[in-house]
Amino acid sequence: MNLADRLRAARLRKGWSQAKLAEESGVSQQLISKLERGEAQATKEGPALAGALGMSLDELVLGQPPRLAGETRYGEPAGRYEPVPGALPPSVRRIPVLSYVQAGMPREVLDRYAGGEGFATLGLTAEIAAALGPHAFGLPVEGDSMAPDFKAGDYVVVDPDAPVEPGDIVVAKLDREEAATLKKYRSRGEDAAGHPVFELVPLNDDYPTLTVDATNPGRLVAPVIEHRRKLRRR
Repeated sequence: MNLADRLRAARLRKGWSQAKLAEESGVSQQLISKLERGEAQATKEGPALAGALGMSLDELVLGQPPRLAGETRYGEPAGRYEPVPGALPPSVRRIPVLSYVQAGMPREVLDRYAGGEGFATLGLTAEIAAALGPHAFGLPVEGDSMAPDFKAGDYVVVDPDAPVEPGDIVVAKLDREEAATLKKYRSRGEDAAGHPVFELVPLNDDYPTLTVDATNPGRLVAPVIEHRRKLRRR
């Protein structure tokens, strides 16, 4: 069942017309009609639609079932569900997953981002969500330069609004490269002109350390805040 089917089914369960859903949610009937025909994607109005229908945004947009009592997912009243034994922690915020090209300019990308614009998302628990700034994003781990700690198929949560400290795993961007890279940050002070010099260190010894300085300019984008490891691979 896709978004169009879920939206239509949820509306009909309420016994509502599209006009009634528009009245209850504040979303235009024209957009609701387009969503139910599959002619529009999930938008920033998704939380309002989910809330009016008594659903979480995950249920409406992704078809995911609720997991815990007291969840505060967008558009969902807290405490509506019974606890599920052994359930995962609740997701209270979802962040876009960027490509390595987008990760080189996350603020620009995310300032233009509206929910549902083709981004995959990662869910965050309340503890992590509370610690992150507005431009946080997810990034898939690619290749094996950060193995064995970070493997292809894993995800990291990255926050451009957080300070970078020596020893952090970071996303960085070399001026000569189109895409960003994931490496360990090592400060090397400043050059004679007062410009910062630092190294981007792979965890896999088969890959070279990159030095960022006046001859190889680049910048730090953001530190990694959380690592999501995929435990089983096919």
